[in-house]
Amino acid sequence: MECLPRSTKYPIISLHPSSNTVTNDENKFVFVGKVYGTKNINENLEKVYAILENFSVCDEKELLNANDGIYTWLLYSNNDNLNEIKFMATEVLSPYEIGTNHQSIAYNKRVNASFIYGAGELKKKDNKITFNLISGTYTKNIVKYYFEKNKIDIIVNKFIEFFPEYKTNYDNTNDSYIYKVNSVSNKLLELYKNNNYVVRLFDNNNDCVTYNNSFWHIDWSLEYYKKKFETTDDKNVIGKIYMETLESMAKLLKD
Repeated sequence: MECLPRSTKYPIISLHPSSNTVTNDENKFVFVGKVYGTKNINENLEKVYAILENFSVCDEKELLNANDGIYTWLLYSNNDNLNEIKFMATEVLSPYEIGTNHQSIAYNKRVNASFIYGAGELKKKDNKITFNLISGTYTKNIVKYYFEKNKIDIIVNKFIEFFPEYKTNYDNTNDSYIYKVNSVSNKLLELYKNNNYVVRLFDNNNDCVTYNNSFWHIDWSLEYYKKKFETTDDKNVIGKIYMETLESMAKLLKD
């Protein structure tokens, strides 16, 4: 099988769910975000490793006895034996892919993948597994172009080999399963807050949507005016707008 080097991208990232209906243990509506310019947890690899200890991983045998649910998965090998292709997955515990994206599995010390052969998402229910090859880091281009179909078949067949006793079904609809996860535990929210993510809870969805729109509008403006300030000659005007934007974000976070 063709292999890809382990990604050098940040191993922990936050995605913004397409839905504003994520709820916590008390059914409150949840917002999670990260302010532009705040310290990035990926700058300290040891801290990344410590965070990943909070997320369990399972091989093909352990998956059989694991919870029904949605998982991200990898086919990979280690430097100690590049010829042995292994399987590993982690359960998606929230739609915010902090600690459960494909880079995170690869960097988890229990996995420590050297090369990646395939990646995607899976749904497990009873003795049935439905899986796809959706991974922006590892398989996006392979799936995107039809002339890579032979590579798709190789990955699919290798995945199926790991589960001879399961009913496995390859899903080629490009429909992500992660965005179907609409809950997150209070324990995970505390982990996010402790690592510089903004977490807010709301009693109703409308307030959550309003906050979400305001936050990302101001956050985009912060990035835009910061970059414009660095390249413009008119620093007085742009600097003033940038400071006003910072004040707007500070007020939003305080309210």
